[in-house]
Amino acid sequence: MDSSAELSNFIYEVSLAAPDGVSMDGLKDALPGYRLEEVVNEINRLLSCGKVELLQKGNSVLYKGVSAQELELLGGLSQDERLVYKIIENTANEGIWVRTIKIKSNLPSPIVNRAIKVLEQKVLIKSIKSIKFPTRKVYMLTHFTPSSDITGGPWYTDQEMDMDFIEQISNQCYNMIRAYSFPQHNPGSIYSADHAKYATAAKVRSFIMDNGISQVDLSVDHIEQLLNMLVYDGKIERLSPTHD
Repeated sequence: MDSSAELSNFIYEVSLAAPDGVSMDGLKDALPGYRLEEVVNEINRLLSCGKVELLQKGNSVLYKGVSAQELELLGGLSQDERLVYKIIENTANEGIWVRTIKIKSNLPSPIVNRAIKVLEQKVLIKSIKSIKFPTRKVYMLTHFTPSSDITGGPWYTDQEMDMDFIEQISNQCYNMIRAYSFPQHNPGSIYSADHAKYATAAKVRSFIMDNGISQVDLSVDHIEQLLNMLVYDGKIERLSPTHD
């Protein structure tokens, strides 16, 4: 192995071992005996082939090694395409608008659009419609499930509020709470406020999911949204926290 290949391997290993990136000073300390010019040349080679990427933290530039798994995933992508991929990746399940990608990448629109097209063709990213901005497409990595801020959560289907589903589940919530509120032996009366067995949001959620009433996984927060609606409609009453 020649000295440049050896140096390249050292730089890659050091940068790969630093998940938050390593500075140029950190590289020089880890690689004594090499001239700065040699280190810079090998870093540039690693950057050009995608084995190392640049991170900007404040005013500092850091170098981070790219794992073999990610190298395989992103193999064949140009530097611009990898940059766009990384920008999209960093937004996780929130996604990112194409105009924001252009601003963050500082790339011309045609290059960004071309990169997005390539990434979509390779099924590395997907486009999602946002309920907040129906005319915009946001992009995220294929394996991410969009956040409820993007899709509207379980109460939306194809970016449209599913009123039938909301009514179905809220009616079941109401029926379950009603059953917990009135004694079976005396349906004409209601339990006192200190009754220990009043329904909670968690109990209602268990009732809905355990009985297969909803095929969509609903959280306690989702159920509370419906219960708040029932409170607003005057169908149920919220007790003090000690009886929630």
